[in-house]
Amino acid sequence: MELKTIFSIIFFSLFLLTVISNTIIKIKKEKIKPYNFNLKTNDGKLSFLIFVFTNSWIFEVFRNIFFYKDNFLFKDLIPFYFIKTLSSFIFIFGFTIYIISLFDLNSEWVIGTDSKKVKKLVKSGAYSLTRNPMYIFFIIFYFSVFLLLGSIEMLIFFLSSCIIFYLMILNEEKELEEKFKNEYLDYKSKVKRFF
Repeated sequence: MELKTIFSIIFFSLFLLTVISNTIIKIKKEKIKPYNFNLKTNDGKLSFLIFVFTNSWIFEVFRNIFFYKDNFLFKDLIPFYFIKTLSSFIFIFGFTIYIISLFDLNSEWVIGTDSKKVKKLVKSGAYSLTRNPMYIFFIIFYFSVFLLLGSIEMLIFFLSSCIIFYLMILNEEKELEEKFKNEYLDYKSKVKRFF
């Protein structure tokens, strides 16, 4: 194993340890809930997992950019400029879905689902085509970054994000069913989870 790989793994581990310990200290000692984690609930555990995952992913992107430029998975198959262009178009497509979804949600937008904050069920615009346009954007975004950086680590993060988002969607659907009952069940029967 090369020295730069060992250094990257150590640096990544320290970063992850710092993020987790800093969050735990803020929650326990300072009585601050910066990310509104309640580790006693499934929703809180999922929020904590997403926070750690997102920060790890951001670090991994930068680590790939600085340390693994020569580790591109597709380097012998496809010219890099083509992958760069393709990933840019995929990102722009996903970002368009994201912007349309934000406009459709208007003031109903929250991170995750907080049943107390959500006042009405949004069923128009992008939400008439799919129940989860925001998550579709994030999946498209992670995929475009994987294509651009083309590393095994980014592939693992992309696949992990798909699993995490799926778990979040299941959790949100349960909350929305409890809050909106028949209205949500009717919407759910007409509009697919993804496409």
